[in-house]
Amino acid sequence: MVYGLALRILGESPSAEEILFEVYLQVWRTAGNFDPNRGKVTSWLVSMTRSRAIDALRARQARGGKISQSLEEVSDLQDRRSGPEGETIQKSREQVIRKSLDELPADQRNAIELAYFSGLTHGEIASHTGMPLGTIKTRIRSGMARLRELLAPYGGRL
Repeated sequence: MVYGLALRILGESPSAEEILFEVYLQVWRTAGNFDPNRGKVTSWLVSMTRSRAIDALRARQARGGKISQSLEEVSDLQDRRSGPEGETIQKSREQVIRKSLDELPADQRNAIELAYFSGLTHGEIASHTGMPLGTIKTRIRSGMARLRELLAPYGGRL
């Protein structure tokens, strides 16, 4: 999961592997600080991964590297190192999440994609779209709440 998210954000395996290493090293060092009352372990891992991958993406962009792709342009989400069973599971997850994203209003889906898949901050999204910052924050918050509802039947198995 950590590798797949980093790969999706960064678009290249070596960088994703580096993020994977950094996240697991941080988990090893700070596992005692994890509070299960604040959320699931997977949420904690996703948060750390996303944060580190976005930092790496911004550093790459500052050096003149390639800008991240939109969700539609990302063709493959699975960890390329997994076997057939892992690929099947990942494809199923991908289909469920894409279907859920497709059920969101376009403005919410676009804001979420820019934030989570392109690594833009709320302020950057506001500048990019010409919308007020408060509107962007509301769209992301509303879209994430709706996604939570749509994915609730899966009970955290994604």
